[in-house]
Amino acid sequence: MITRVVIPIALVIAAIALFFGLTEPAWTKLQAKQAEKESIDQALISAEKVKKRQEILLAEKRGIDPQKIEALNKLLPDGTPDNVQLIIDVNNIALKYGPSMALRNIKVRTDDGTTGGKIGPNNKKFGTVIMNFSVTGPYASLKGFLNDLELSLRLIDVTGLSFASADKDSYEYNFEVKTYWLPQ
Repeated sequence: MITRVVIPIALVIAAIALFFGLTEPAWTKLQAKQAEKESIDQALISAEKVKKRQEILLAEKRGIDPQKIEALNKLLPDGTPDNVQLIIDVNNIALKYGPSMALRNIKVRTDDGTTGGKIGPNNKKFGTVIMNFSVTGPYASLKGFLNDLELSLRLIDVTGLSFASADKDSYEYNFEVKTYWLPQ
């Protein structure tokens, strides 16, 4: 008779001990693993979305005409300002109006973007390059030169212009121009 009462009580105590000793810690670990799996699954879904978006953007980028990308890089160079190329570009424009229009007295100063303005939706900073130079020629050459500067791919602002008479129908023009670049 005692065995009829003792055995069930012993089995209940053993079951409780087994639950709290083995089953409950395993259950807790299993729940933690399931939560971790759900988190990883969400990360994989997000990564897949990012990968698909990246593929779409890369396909769009490949579809852009390389000449247009080159034109954009010329409009607003990225990285460091290429002062030498700026001088060559402006000089080539000037030389279309005769050898007397070659750039002289060239001075260039660069702002690294710390005091420059901001551009674009993410307010990316831009730097400026200020170049001073002189050219000599008739007024018609000046008008053509200014028009070509305006139409050039490089974004160039004429911020200063003064002139003095050089010879008959020839003037010396002193320019200050500003152009822009995107620091990295």
